[in-house]
Amino acid sequence: MIKYKFILTLDDDTQVDSAEEIEGHVAWPNWSQADPVHYRGIFDTYKEAEEYASEFSLYKYVLKGGYDSSNDEPSYFLSVFDAEDAVSAYYDVDPGEPISIYADNYVIEEVTEADEENEVPAGVFKYRFIYEGESVYDSLEDDFEYYDTHGNAFSAASHNFYKFKIETDDYPCDFVYPIEDVSFQIVEFDDEEENE
Repeated sequence: MIKYKFILTLDDDTQVDSAEEIEGHVAWPNWSQADPVHYRGIFDTYKEAEEYASEFSLYKYVLKGGYDSSNDEPSYFLSVFDAEDAVSAYYDVDPGEPISIYADNYVIEEVTEADEENEVPAGVFKYRFIYEGESVYDSLEDDFEYYDTHGNAFSAASHNFYKFKIETDDYPCDFVYPIEDVSFQIVEFDDEEENE
């Protein structure tokens, strides 16, 4: 039986055949009580295929550091929800949850002046976590933890570094974008021949 599909062509000549890749694809929106979204790739008429293709987008994500998922293989996601899920997995958060990130670095500092009120002697050590040049955690000020030696402070800092996360105002959807410069063509085909 004669049917219609569309072929999407990205600017790097990657092609996506709607009958092979989009037909039957299911994606789950990242909010509670949402129903799955079922995508179509095979149509009864040329007009149906053309209307669907003109509204359809492929997606990518671009992270703050400039990392662009369209440089990966495959270079696209079939739905905005699939791209959001990939960002969520990258940041190890649940879809729809705010993104938490790790600090960039940590520094060990000697406490040069005693704090008699809090019974902190001079010559002990503390550590700080740094994110984008700003101190985001100070072991002494935030948790009243200090160490007798530089080595002990270093061990504590390195041990706790990947446990400390900074909650941001960003969500996975903030990094997802439709891929631009995608063209499409409508193709007539015999679906019985393709299923043989």
